[in-house]
Amino acid sequence: MANGLVDLHGLAPVFRQDRIDQALETIESTCLVDMGLAGFAEPGKGPDLQRYGTFPPEVNNCSNDLHVSRKARLGLEISRRSTDNIVRVQGLGWDVPNLIRCDTGARTFGADYYQNMVLWGLPAALAGKDFTYPCEPKGLVDRVIMAAAQNNDN
Repeated sequence: MANGLVDLHGLAPVFRQDRIDQALETIESTCLVDMGLAGFAEPGKGPDLQRYGTFPPEVNNCSNDLHVSRKARLGLEISRRSTDNIVRVQGLGWDVPNLIRCDTGARTFGADYYQNMVLWGLPAALAGKDFTYPCEPKGLVDRVIMAAAQNNDN
């Protein structure tokens, strides 16, 4: 198990493990920034903080890949950095951006982008399971729906 999102979808591996490990090592050494991961970077030069920025759903997809690929601590830290910037620092928890600047963390484009729901895959990645895991009875999705139903009854 180390094909990242392929594993999380419950599919058979499609990439060679050595290539996955090398890609994730390069991302870690080249793209890591305060906001999670930079969208553009060059080996030896580091991240391009001003030209493009970062795409939060890609950050969370990479974070999920890192969890599945035995780098859970780094994956969790990347998700934490990105989500902390969006929700706490920028105050965009209900209006999630499409692009943010890597130097300031500010939104540069978009609002209410549903690709950001990929963050819901994080509990599955943390548990080493596929995306069906949070949807199982008593899973995260079931518990959220039940809590919402109880609140509506009150």
